[in-house]
Amino acid sequence: MARASSGAIVAALLVLAAHVGRPAGPASIAWAVAAHDPPEALLVQPVHASPRDLGFKDLEGRDVGLEAFRGRVVLLNFWATWCVPCREEMPALERLQRAYGDKGLAVVTVNFKETAVKARAFLEEVRATGPALLDPQGTAATRLRVIGLPATFLVDRDGRVTWKALGERDWDSPPAREYFSRILAPAP
Repeated sequence: MARASSGAIVAALLVLAAHVGRPAGPASIAWAVAAHDPPEALLVQPVHASPRDLGFKDLEGRDVGLEAFRGRVVLLNFWATWCVPCREEMPALERLQRAYGDKGLAVVTVNFKETAVKARAFLEEVRATGPALLDPQGTAATRLRVIGLPATFLVDRDGRVTWKALGERDWDSPPAREYFSRILAPAP
């Protein structure tokens, strides 16, 4: 009996983890007051960390750090091919990259613990064209305390992580686009 209960608990936790942080829908949308605060619709959590020493691999196996994106705002998205919510949010990330890439945003996707071959095939399937990195051992995810996928972090122009979002988001929704327009606008 204890074994069945443990299995049921694990299954319930997995289902809960897949839905944690999902926006409840249009009724939950509220605009942020401060100019650079994300809208409540994105349901993000504040983080204050410096990811300078996070190491990744590119799809060709070369070492890459976030310093390669210095001076840009980086939306760092951890995903895996087996993650259904990751697959569902990838088109919105691609649209966000296309809309704001020339304005200083880098949408950087990070595959969690899979091979370059598997990651590349997935990215081609979903037609993602932005920068893609690998976290083959899960080291970066562990250091950023990723507890479920997808997990997305905003890294400011100075290389500091300012917030994280656990679970799927509609990254090109009107509140998200308003937010990215504000944070990417040139300083007055």
